Amino acid sequence: MSAARFTGFPAETFAFLGALARHNDRDWFEAHRDEYDEACVAPALAFVAAVGPRVKALGPGIRFEAALGGSLLRIHRDLRFVRDAKPYKDYLDVWFWRGENKGRDAPSFGMRLHADRLVVGAGIRQLEGERLALFREAVHDERRGRRLTAMLTALCARGRYELAGKQLTRVPAAFDAEHPRADLLRRTGLFVCRDGPVPRSASTARFADECMEHFATMAPVCKWLAAVE
Repeated sequence: MSAARFTGFPAETFAFLGALARHNDRDWFEAHRDEYDEACVAPALAFVAAVGPRVKALGPGIRFEAALGGSLLRIHRDLRFVRDAKPYKDYLDVWFWRGENKGRDAPSFGMRLHADRLVVGAGIRQLEGERLALFREAVHDERRGRRLTAMLTALCARGRYELAGKQLTRVPAAFDAEHPRADLLRRTGLFVCRDGPVPRSASTARFADECMEHFATMAPVCKWLAAVE
């Protein structure tokens, strides 16, 4: 499906997502699949095509694909690791990743659109293995750790953005429990986001510019993470 020029997400997008939240089952979705394609997939791919080249310019190795299953994630949920059996996400997930393997553990930018809520973020949701070890060493390092702290403090000042991602209950054993950056050492992911109501601009072409402004503001977080790989 080729992406048309992005003019915003129409009212039908939010109506569909709201209805899906109330009727999250296969029969309902299949009966309304055409609405999903027209009201959700089409404008989302247009958004990716409009924003993708600009996000790509924020740093080396950032990639996007204006396709369902590319930068627009599929709406089906992976039911292997969830407690409830709802088969579909009741939101749209768009992401732009760093690296060739499309890994979730690489720095990325994302936009998640609900019927009544918007999340725009950047960073890494889940760090594991060697990447987690490198992240902790960088946080522990006085120069790099202080730089990250200053960056996050500035981003989160006055409630502009917030830190998301999982945290351990204790500082890893290799580090002092009273470490000045203990909060960051306990994190197994570092993701900065803006989470709030859907703005009125979401139904206009201006929405792409506003999301791009957020991505550009949060880009230093991705650059810091990319430097410790």
